[in-house]
Amino acid sequence: MELTTIKQSAEQIATTISKIMEVDVVVVDNQLERIADTFKYPHKQIDIRTNSIVGSIIVTGRHLVIEDKRYSDACQSCPDLQTCDMESIIGVPIIYKDKVIGAVALIVPPQRMLNFKNNFDHVLEFLKKM
Repeated sequence: MELTTIKQSAEQIATTISKIMEVDVVVVDNQLERIADTFKYPHKQIDIRTNSIVGSIIVTGRHLVIEDKRYSDACQSCPDLQTCDMESIIGVPIIYKDKVIGAVALIVPPQRMLNFKNNFDHVLEFLKKM
């Protein structure tokens, strides 16, 4: 399955999650192409590479939670550290028939991260079921 086949649904779901949870949402396929994105500043978007946060979720097939990019090894080694507006991220791989076909990530504003911190397990389960 390719995520591009469900692009319209992914965009609707991302928009709904963004509005309800007050976060930005990005959905990326395993070719590192954005399928859906609620990022409010498209002119400031960074490339998604295999060594980027979302790219690493796809490559490793594991979820990732970054509470503060200042203390994240993954962020510190990113070439976009100085220009990236993301502060906190919660992301999971999208798995279909035991294969990683993409990733979904929530870009959480720092002031909202405390709300998510107490519920990481629930948020991760919610995202995995999406």
